[in-house]
Amino acid sequence: MKHRYLIPLAEAGDGPPMFIVPSAGATFFSFVTLARTLSTPGPVYSYSLTELEVSESKHPTLEDIAEVLLGELRGAQPHGPYYLGGHCWGGVVALEMASRLEAAGEEVKGVFLLESFVPVAAGGQDSSRPSAGAEYKGTMDEILEQTLRDARAKLSRMPEKHADRLMELTANQIQTGNVYDPATIGSSLRLFRTDTHDDVAFQGWESLCSGTFSVQSVPGDTHSMLEKPHVETLCGKIEAFIKECA
Repeated sequence: MKHRYLIPLAEAGDGPPMFIVPSAGATFFSFVTLARTLSTPGPVYSYSLTELEVSESKHPTLEDIAEVLLGELRGAQPHGPYYLGGHCWGGVVALEMASRLEAAGEEVKGVFLLESFVPVAAGGQDSSRPSAGAEYKGTMDEILEQTLRDARAKLSRMPEKHADRLMELTANQIQTGNVYDPATIGSSLRLFRTDTHDDVAFQGWESLCSGTFSVQSVPGDTHSMLEKPHVETLCGKIEAFIKECA
């Protein structure tokens, strides 16, 4: 079956497949090195989001995006069990996908997040101080603005009209996470994070998981964690997570 957005990165193995969602405006290329390094029981898939068309709306919701990606997931593997993962914003999409699969009676063995910021609606809930939500949102707005500046810098060698289109797409996709009412999941959830961002960006994930939640530090930064030499450490920890969930 031909897919519009889903790309196989590693096709060996007959165990549960893994589906990894890239960061906003990104493609499966983000995970090529990871897929070549990672040892998994089943195939590994990712998506290309640069040409994502969800509906006629210019501003689809995160739920809309998750449903489109789930349609392609089901086309490749109609039934579970599954492993899901996501990088940065893609981790929030993976969370929504996992919640929907669980609601449909499918087994999600585990979900891993690669430097994923917790949705704003969840992150401000942990403190009893009345201003906590506003303070958290202000901090996250600053972090997300820096993320967009970093993205623009990476596109500096691209022709301006193409860079502008990708920046608009990236900003729109990030915005879906800002207004997203977070789902919850029952399967194990693990966050792999670097020291690039303040702890506040990751506070609140545990409230979205009724199963086991844990955090592990990995070397590098948001992008270099996916490339050599840091990816070897990351892959080792993902493989250990898979064994725990098996």
